[in-house]
Amino acid sequence: MLCCPALGQGPVQGQRLIVQFAPQAQVRPTSGGLMSLTGADLTPILALASANSAQFESLLELDETEAQELEDRAWLWSGVPQPDLLGQLFVQVLPGADLEALLLCFAASPLIAWADIETYGVLPPTWTPDDYAPTTTDFSGDQGYLGPDPGINAQALHAVGVTGSGVRVSDVEYGWIETHEDLVDADLVNEPGVNPPLFVEQFGFDEHGTAAIGVLAAPWNGYGVNGLIPDGQFGLYPEQDTGGPRRAEAILSALTDSIAGDVILLEMQAIGADGKLAPAETELAVHSAVKMATDSGVVVVAAAGNGAADLDGPAYAGYLALGDSGAIVVGAGSADTVHATESYSTYGSRVDLQAWGSTVLTTGYGDFATFGGDGEQTYTQFSRTSAASALVAGGAALIQSYALETLGAPLPPKILRALLVDTGLPGGPGGAIGPALDLGAALERFSSPWDDLGLGTPGLLGQSTLSGISPGAPSSPYVLNFANGLNGAGVTLTVGATRIDIPLLGCLLVPSPDTLIYPGIFNADQALQFSSALETTLPPGTQLYLQAFFPDPGGPQAVASTNALLFTLQ
Repeated sequence: MLCCPALGQGPVQGQRLIVQFAPQAQVRPTSGGLMSLTGADLTPILALASANSAQFESLLELDETEAQELEDRAWLWSGVPQPDLLGQLFVQVLPGADLEALLLCFAASPLIAWADIETYGVLPPTWTPDDYAPTTTDFSGDQGYLGPDPGINAQALHAVGVTGSGVRVSDVEYGWIETHEDLVDADLVNEPGVNPPLFVEQFGFDEHGTAAIGVLAAPWNGYGVNGLIPDGQFGLYPEQDTGGPRRAEAILSALTDSIAGDVILLEMQAIGADGKLAPAETELAVHSAVKMATDSGVVVVAAAGNGAADLDGPAYAGYLALGDSGAIVVGAGSADTVHATESYSTYGSRVDLQAWGSTVLTTGYGDFATFGGDGEQTYTQFSRTSAASALVAGGAALIQSYALETLGAPLPPKILRALLVDTGLPGGPGGAIGPALDLGAALERFSSPWDDLGLGTPGLLGQSTLSGISPGAPSSPYVLNFANGLNGAGVTLTVGATRIDIPLLGCLLVPSPDTLIYPGIFNADQALQFSSALETTLPPGTQLYLQAFFPDPGGPQAVASTNALLFTLQ
């Protein structure tokens, strides 16, 4: 009998071997073994499998068209070559097989990009037993995390009318109680055709998802709690179904349903190389899926894990060697102005941000309050990196919603991450988990040093626009957002210290000797084209003029231009 994930009636933890074949091989499983669509010689791989009574199955339930669309989308958005998704295979072996030895054998093949032993059935990051107690029906005044320091200052965005409109957040974990009284009116959409196992409800794991999604989605209805982004859209993607574990597949399914600027929240953790609880992306299949998502312009927020693991330690050298997935990895900090690292939080240079790891009032469990003995009228003080990552996911969605409103397009994942890190509050004692999220400070970065000078010339689609976001400090990340241009048109961005108005074209040029010119291609799904860091040699007060030009039959002399911007270095 082959060894594969057991379903049973309760949560089962085990291990399985996963291999990623190199993209040039285009390897696919068959009823009798493997085939290569490009004619690669698979004889050594098949011989190894035969000697160990191993068989191959697809890890991801995608057809060729679906997989190609995901790969093409990420490549077109980022310009980064993507893995062959259908070349990710699960290796079924006999019970008692030495997975470590098999991993080494498979990994030695030049046809295999990587091999990994995945631990499946890792339990939700936190589970609090019910403790029923009556209290008031409107808890919004108890949600201190919504306010300024020590909170994340979501109120700064709420005060200007930003409540998540235009952004979709996908929660990937075990399950949810969608009939909770404070969630029934939220815009929650289940992944079609996927059903969590019975044990998710039997063991209360759906309470965890209820708590996480409540932080984000709970409507402002005058009772219960207020979600960070009540006007957002929400997708629910189970990391396990009745067929077994499916973390990478759930992430890719969420990606399929997302557009650039949306957010995927990973409310999960993994057993790290040292046996401690670490980020889910320490699993190679998860890392691959996360990178494809961020390469597609979708923000990924991931819990660091609750194992107090040191990601800078020797056990995680292989994980760090994978490179940056682009995700925002979140640690748990204290719910006070010290912002100390909680003792259980995994830490290290890879952890980007922190938020409250305790007393995050939300829906579910019932340890804070239960009404009428009803499991659908329960409230909890959510905790650990699960609570922290839910807060950061909501904060990221608020910033993206504001960017859509003010810039006309969302921020790329790494630019958003840099913005939130750069504007965060200093962390306190303990292992490194990054600064504490401060949305008020992030919001301020959308104001001056940018001045809109107008002067643009419209094209076939009307006037295209250029807008900027930056703190104005040397070497700080900045973004120029180019919107409403012809899709596929070549774009030339000019940056210079002087300006010359050209009446014939009705626009501004910067043809000084120090002019910098950046070529690019406008893509309607990737409006944010230009990001870099300012030269550290430029003194404060330096002014730069910026404008973008592109061929357009509707413009003067078949050329259209954006408005011009004046940037003042702070």
